[in-house]
Amino acid sequence: MFAAQFEGTTSAAKAVTLTNEQNIPLNISSATIGGANSGDFGVTTTCPTTPSTLPATSPCALSVTFTRSGSGTYTLQVLGRFTNWQQGVTSLAFNQDITVNPCSINVIDSENLTATITVSPWAYVDIPYVPCGHVLTVTTGSEQESTAPIVDNFCVAQGAAQINSISTLSGAQGTTETVTITGGDTHFLQGVTTVSFGDPNFQVGQITVTSPTTLTVPVAVSTSATPGYKTVTVTTYGEVASQQYAFTVVPDVATLNEAYRTRLSRALLSLASRLSLSGS
Repeated sequence: MFAAQFEGTTSAAKAVTLTNEQNIPLNISSATIGGANSGDFGVTTTCPTTPSTLPATSPCALSVTFTRSGSGTYTLQVLGRFTNWQQGVTSLAFNQDITVNPCSINVIDSENLTATITVSPWAYVDIPYVPCGHVLTVTTGSEQESTAPIVDNFCVAQGAAQINSISTLSGAQGTTETVTITGGDTHFLQGVTTVSFGDPNFQVGQITVTSPTTLTVPVAVSTSATPGYKTVTVTTYGEVASQQYAFTVVPDVATLNEAYRTRLSRALLSLASRLSLSGS
């Protein structure tokens, strides 16, 4: 099994050993991946293919990788037990974030079916939390099965949303900055998207979303804001895009003024006069 990963990324390879347990050579025409979402997997092998053969009792190696598709559409296979699923009668539904194409439901037999599902880009992320919160219900007339008792249910992993750039990289304590944030694979929504700078002493103003990947926001940096790097996070429902060390708070450094130096000069003159009088 492959671990959860971001969309568009490829997993580390997993090794698979194939052993010819026969007493005669084995002919291998090719090594491919089949089944649901087979296009998300890649395989390389050192196994000999026709016209070469794998000798009797000999092993060979395969290497399998998984690349998570970024389309958000997947083929789901559901296996039941003692169920009575029927083509044209059985329906599927998730409790949130995931839609099932009703025309795609294919009942293979009474305990086996497939369907095409689409995961919303704003879906709330389950992984690494357990149990996962996306529950599937299969209905056939008055018969109903749910994945709710299953610990994992259907799990949604973090997508590919990220912050590509921030127009203003720093601000001094006690100042207000207008910041433009540009994302990648994001789906910003006016009135829904929120922005955080990871410091309660930042006051974030009215966010203006100009496109699914661009927004502008005024930010007031309090004099109490902690100097240093801040992580900027943009959240739209379950979609989270963040960037560490994206904004820097510059300390408001106090400086000596002219009045201070004048008072110091007068104090030195007064001291000099007293010393002069004492000497005379």
